[in-house]
Amino acid sequence: MRSITVRCPAKINLTFDIIARRNDGYHDIETLFQSIDLEDQIQFQFEAAPSYSFELRCENPYVRRAMPLDGTNLIARAAGAFFKNAGVDENWCITAEIEKNIPIAAGLAGGSSNAAGTLHGLNEFFNRPLTGEQLHHIGGTIGADIPFCLSGGTAIGRGKGDLLSKVADIEELTYVIVKPRKLAVSTPEAYASYHHYKGEIRRPNLQAALSGLQNSDIELALSAFGNVLEPVIFEQHSELAELKKTILHLGAWYCQMSGSGPTLFAVVPSREMGHHIRRELLHDDELGFFYGTGDVLNEGLPPLDVRIAQTCKHGVHALQTA
Repeated sequence: MRSITVRCPAKINLTFDIIARRNDGYHDIETLFQSIDLEDQIQFQFEAAPSYSFELRCENPYVRRAMPLDGTNLIARAAGAFFKNAGVDENWCITAEIEKNIPIAAGLAGGSSNAAGTLHGLNEFFNRPLTGEQLHHIGGTIGADIPFCLSGGTAIGRGKGDLLSKVADIEELTYVIVKPRKLAVSTPEAYASYHHYKGEIRRPNLQAALSGLQNSDIELALSAFGNVLEPVIFEQHSELAELKKTILHLGAWYCQMSGSGPTLFAVVPSREMGHHIRRELLHDDELGFFYGTGDVLNEGLPPLDVRIAQTCKHGVHALQTA
């Protein structure tokens, strides 16, 4: 039996703006994507077989309850798309074991990053039958965030988010990632609500954000960040607005919703400050460091999933083959 292991970083949207509706049901957006070092890990095991089969497994009982492990999962869909397009022998029994660290249904592209990791991992295992451009195209047919998750780092996303312009040499930041465990937001409903929202919306300034990040002017960058969906979702879920106020009161430089939510990310001056905010949010000076990890059962989890993360300069990547 042979195997390959891949790591799949989460993403946040430092800026997020909606430009126009599209005829295909999507929206044209403009966003500043940023990978963070909060990563899932997937190990793929391959065994020759009379016909193709794919099984997704996870040891964590919380994850098994929270996400599908059947053919509807983006990992299984990405594997099927790879074999449909790669022209390689399909007679394999493949088992994918996932270690899930990115919160589920969080607006952090966890599922998209897993799908990107699947495309990348299978392509590496079969000696790269597909080019990077082909992988991006295939990924874009499965999910709009997958092309970015393949390349990662920092990038401007336009169109559906799949038209990417890479950005280099930006200031690295430290983040506190906070996801209410029992709250999920439907992305289509979030967009629909945006078009009916009557309140004030402050639009981000992507160019100013880039200038600040590239010239170590953090104050300028933070003043230019923004998400046009945030006030829309906050109107529906006032507890998120209160959570943001609490995080800022605890010492964060900045706090914002990522994508269509409900996850908030806060920019903090150091990992030490991040851990302070984490402990305060969890009301636990010691166990707060361990809550949210994969080895805590659902019944023992606090209402908030709080992680510390930093800027990440890469997308999905293979760790090893055996």
